[in-house]
Amino acid sequence: MNLGGITGYETLGGGAWTVIIRPDWKSWLLEDLVDDFRRVDNTRRKVHAHGRVAHFSYQPKGAPARVFVRRAAHGGLFGMLAGGIYAGVGRPLRELRAAQVARGAGVNVAEPLAVLATRAFGPFYRLTIVSREVEDASNLLALRSELTAGMKRELIVRVADEMRRLHEAGVYHADLTLKNILVHGSSVTIIDLDKARLLGRRDERMDIRNLSRFNRSVVKLLGRSGLVTRTDKLRFLRCYLRGSDRIKELSRMCGAGLWFHRLWWSLSGQA
Repeated sequence: MNLGGITGYETLGGGAWTVIIRPDWKSWLLEDLVDDFRRVDNTRRKVHAHGRVAHFSYQPKGAPARVFVRRAAHGGLFGMLAGGIYAGVGRPLRELRAAQVARGAGVNVAEPLAVLATRAFGPFYRLTIVSREVEDASNLLALRSELTAGMKRELIVRVADEMRRLHEAGVYHADLTLKNILVHGSSVTIIDLDKARLLGRRDERMDIRNLSRFNRSVVKLLGRSGLVTRTDKLRFLRCYLRGSDRIKELSRMCGAGLWFHRLWWSLSGQA
């Protein structure tokens, strides 16, 4: 399999299953991957309800750290029809490539260790992505009840800095939400890069799409809580822009079209 310039991984198999794996993790992960994790019993699994699929983490025997096992799944109506079946293996390769570029630029993103592609029929596969677990971490939504005013201000700065570095690296995440940003200690890690795009250079139009997506997540999930104020949003943009005089302009751009999403959330019962 052509990895398209992705370095640090090797490909095994190629029949009913294909594994793309980091050589230094092969002795700990390969048998579990080939067995599709059936030998990892429930007593060793910690289940994580995240979006449409219940993923899990566990400690491979002899491994130096826990891993997070994520089953790729479509969203929306297409997900109901297609389930977790994909044409080819482009999705996990995008994640490996995006993570390689982001980590090379010093961005804290999840560390992919392996991919399992199991053939369903013809060129269609079920895909599993294994990353090193970010231990003792909580996503931004889960932290909402624990934040003091001081903690919130510090967190705004850290998230804004990490997001700016991601954009400076030319990586468009496509699904930046409160659930896809983890906090552990004094660090912030961005996860779920499987729909990311590499732009080759910074693109302000795409940056604004990312920021708008993040803003919608904040409004949808925390809008009624009063936890995030307009001042907090302006502080975030000031940190992201490093004090630029375009803060209010960017705020208006990120909020454009929000009325439509509010209407949809209301009509669909998500508000």
